[in-house]
Amino acid sequence: MNEENLKYDRGFDKNPQNINRKGRPKKVSLRNAVQEILNKDGKVKYEGKQVVDAGMSESGEYYAVLKLPKEEHLALRFVGIAMSKNESNALRALQHLEYSFDGKPDQRIEIDNNSNEPQYDYSILTDEELETLMKMLDKCEIKK
Repeated sequence: MNEENLKYDRGFDKNPQNINRKGRPKKVSLRNAVQEILNKDGKVKYEGKQVVDAGMSESGEYYAVLKLPKEEHLALRFVGIAMSKNESNALRALQHLEYSFDGKPDQRIEIDNNSNEPQYDYSILTDEELETLMKMLDKCEIKK
């Protein structure tokens, strides 16, 4: 055995600068961001540092330009699509929301075991008998 291959000089003890002391970064969750927006009933409060620009438009209405995190921006757009007048897009967005919150419904398949064909218990056969049976069935298989 070559002992050179067993040496490992790249561990944290040799390179402590590679240690992530803050832990693993949190994953961005669109589902959580959408749920947070929906729980607020349309009343959203933003911190002052998120406001990039604010003022009054020519028509006399107040406006604010915000700098949002990506997941919140996507969540707001997603909720906007779900509430839009375009029914097909809204329906797809709502279906996606339902699947992500409640899970996709089970698609069950019913199997009828009450057919007139005989049922076989292959567990009582030995490996050799099963192998012989498989060869015989392969020989009788109908080719399409």
